[in-house]
Amino acid sequence: MSVKGQVQFEYDFITLAFERSRLATFTENDRKWLARELVIEARKGAFVPPDGTNDQILDALVAHLRRGFVETDDIKSVIDFRPRLLRSARRLRHLPHPIEAVILYATWQEHWVNAVLLTTALRRGFPESEAFEMLRTNLPGKLGWGWRSFDLPPLHETHSARITLVNNVRNAHVQYIELDHLLRHWIDLGRRLLDVDITQLLRGGMLP
Repeated sequence: MSVKGQVQFEYDFITLAFERSRLATFTENDRKWLARELVIEARKGAFVPPDGTNDQILDALVAHLRRGFVETDDIKSVIDFRPRLLRSARRLRHLPHPIEAVILYATWQEHWVNAVLLTTALRRGFPESEAFEMLRTNLPGKLGWGWRSFDLPPLHETHSARITLVNNVRNAHVQYIELDHLLRHWIDLGRRLLDVDITQLLRGGMLP
């Protein structure tokens, strides 16, 4: 069975079971699965819970899942590296000067931000090319105008600040070191004395 077929089978099984017997035959894991889908779909703006009773909200959710995942031919599958990135970051965070953990944490959080924006854009009918183009903007733009343009629930300012801080530290290490005036002076002295230029070595992190 293809990945698309497996996804459709899973959603078809759950939604059909609900339509036949409501929650009577649902196990605890089935209810957790449905609750997770509610949170994911509502968070990204694809499902707006209607004003009404619990039964009416559940009916609307199941109808949404059937339309979006069972009765459609437009199902996209992705490889989600976020759990592995987070596990690896936590494993390395206890090292002295844990820059490896910072890099992984920053990558994990950017994957999370991208996933929220991309899935929301696609669910709201944006062309795929425009949705992916939006991800090319920098992180402040994604957390700013990108977040507001979809009217997503705002992130707490503390979380936004921490996301930005980790991202800036990561970028300072994986892109290049901006050489200050004094450092340039010593580089120039080394060039004059030894006829070598080590600017690129410093930027590449090849010197202690």
